[in-house]
Amino acid sequence: MPVPYYTAVVAGRDHDWELVPADLDDLGDAGEVADVVRRVTGGGGGLAIIEHEDDWFAFVRVEGEDDPRVFVSDVDAVAEGHYAGLVADLDEIAAAVPSGDDDLDATDPGDEAPDVADGTAALRDDAVLGPAWGGDAALLEDRGLAADELTSIVEHSPDPGAAVVEVAKRLGFVDLVDVWR
Repeated sequence: MPVPYYTAVVAGRDHDWELVPADLDDLGDAGEVADVVRRVTGGGGGLAIIEHEDDWFAFVRVEGEDDPRVFVSDVDAVAEGHYAGLVADLDEIAAAVPSGDDDLDATDPGDEAPDVADGTAALRDDAVLGPAWGGDAALLEDRGLAADELTSIVEHSPDPGAAVVEVAKRLGFVDLVDVWR
């Protein structure tokens, strides 16, 4: 039995969010997702949420014509499915953001956990730290969710769906979650 994907675009200012109808099902990478978000929000931007039940979730933040910002809860799980293009985007993000420690290769399984102070992290070792989240953990800081809070939610939630609900609570759109599921 296939596990469903749940997708949504939320847009708004401050804590006044609205669900914007959008079809994200046939998209594979952040650029394609960003194009749809721009189109359905009239260029105003928003947050695309893609959830693969019980496996992973991804956020793609779009603001105007800026490059989309991507965060995924489990890089390995995303890489195995329909939205694998989002993981390729993470490689570009990790390469573009200085890690603060040039001697440490963030993709080496023997490395310590990446520092999320700058909001960006690459792959981590599942055996040591649980699922390997990746991308721009700071993509929601201007909305009140700091990078370390987002990563803590991912690392301590019982499943990805619970993590999405917790993020939605903190950002003020939890009432919309049941609508798109």
